[in-house]
Order: sequence, then C-alpha cells, then structure tokens
Amino acid sequence: MSRPQETGSEQKEQIVKHLAEDYAKYFIVDTTQERGALDHELESMLTRLEEYGSLLDRVSSGHELEGGKGMKVGREGERRKKSNRESQNQRNIGKKERTI
Repeated sequence: MSRPQETGSEQKEQIVKHLAEDYAKYFIVDTTQERGALDHELESMLTRLEEYGSLLDRVSSGHELEGGKGMKVGREGERRKKSNRESQNQRNIGKKERTI
C-alpha cells in the first residue's frame, strides 16, 4: 500500500518541479526589442525638443519665423500694433475730411 502513495508523492514532486520551472520562465525577459524601440522614440523626442528650443530662441530673440524681419513680441509688440492701428485710423479720417 505504501507504494501507490510514493508514486503519488513522486507525481506531486514532478508537478511541483514542472510548475516551478514554468514560473521561473516568467522572470526571464528579453528586452532587446523593447529597448530598441524605446531608444528610437527617445531620440525622436530629443530631436523634436531641440527643434522646439531653437524655435523658442528665434521667437524670443525677435526674429520672425520666415524672413527674419524682426517681429517684436510681448508688450512692446502690442504697443507698436496699437500705435500703427491708431495712425491708420487717423489717416483714414484725414482722407474722409478731404473728400468732404
């Protein structure tokens, strides 16, 4: 009678050993593909970040994106726009007065 229990016990040990080997495989990870994709994305992001930084430098230094005509930004630029509009309005009023 003790023979079948030993066989059952050996089967249990085999099952446990097989199960432990299967679980151990979960911890073996090959990350070369994932790392390659991650490296590619990081390089792409760094390139875009450098381009954005360059864009901000150009805008903050007062250059227009196309042509480099010296677009002013901030309060000074807004004051200049307002002054230009007022000058244009005064010229338009002067033209109307002359035609009347």
